[in-house]
Amino acid sequence: MTGSPSGQLELLELEGRAAAELPRLLDLAVRAGIGPLWAAVLTGYSERTPSGGYHWLYRIADHETPGNTRLAQRAARPDELTAQERAILERHPTRRFTRCLAETRGEGGWVIVAPSHGPTHPTGLPYRRVAGSPRTIPTITWEQREQLHAAIRQLDEPVTPVRTQPQRTPPRAIVSCPTGVRGAVSPGDDFEARTDWSEVLEPLGWRLSHADGQTRYWTRPGKDRGVSATTGHAGDRDRLFVFSSSTELPSETPLTKFAAYAWLHHGGGFSAAARALRADGYGGSDTNNINDHRSARGSNR
Repeated sequence: MTGSPSGQLELLELEGRAAAELPRLLDLAVRAGIGPLWAAVLTGYSERTPSGGYHWLYRIADHETPGNTRLAQRAARPDELTAQERAILERHPTRRFTRCLAETRGEGGWVIVAPSHGPTHPTGLPYRRVAGSPRTIPTITWEQREQLHAAIRQLDEPVTPVRTQPQRTPPRAIVSCPTGVRGAVSPGDDFEARTDWSEVLEPLGWRLSHADGQTRYWTRPGKDRGVSATTGHAGDRDRLFVFSSSTELPSETPLTKFAAYAWLHHGGGFSAAARALRADGYGGSDTNNINDHRSARGSNR
């Protein structure tokens, strides 16, 4: 049993289909300044699963263990689909199925460990301990856990839903705007188009830790190193995803630049943020605030 029955024990699992990403994860950890933390977790208690994945166990010192959580996933490949999933796709071609890459087992969860074998896994192969023992399971802080999970989440591949062709609607009347007025652009959309994340975050004490392709890794104010958030990870829209719960921004929620501005400067008040941006020259003269609320919430990471 994981969670409180085992002293706030949590399992971090890297699935066999993602095992080849381990060197990349180690590189991300070193670049984020948490190499020693990774080493402590990997050597404290580590085992290989029958599918070729990894199990790492640790205890959380200063926080209750959350329930089971999926940290990273990707779209299922054609050769991975089950017969049932194929049948569903025949009826619903736009349906998308995912495969887990990494997840945790926490409060209310349980895990099979070495030397279990035989019927405990469909392959009949054993679980093999490769480092440490139950006596050497490390204890980490909640903040260290967040840093560890931030690295794992970089494996996540956002699954874009298939959009069906929208029904045709009658054309709307076009209303001309005075010269020089960006009438159809909301302050939130205009702010997002004209502003870089560095302009949003750095004046408030955030620092760029490093970049990997289009993804940028940020360190929160008051912290010397480590990853607290990312931008540019999702391919469809450049959003901020905060891992740390020690900031004034919502954690575990994708935020657009307008939403981040609203939280950082107006306590999450989107209407007040839109008025302030309009006063600073963003957007048209009297655009509908509905657009700003849509800009704030965006879509999933």
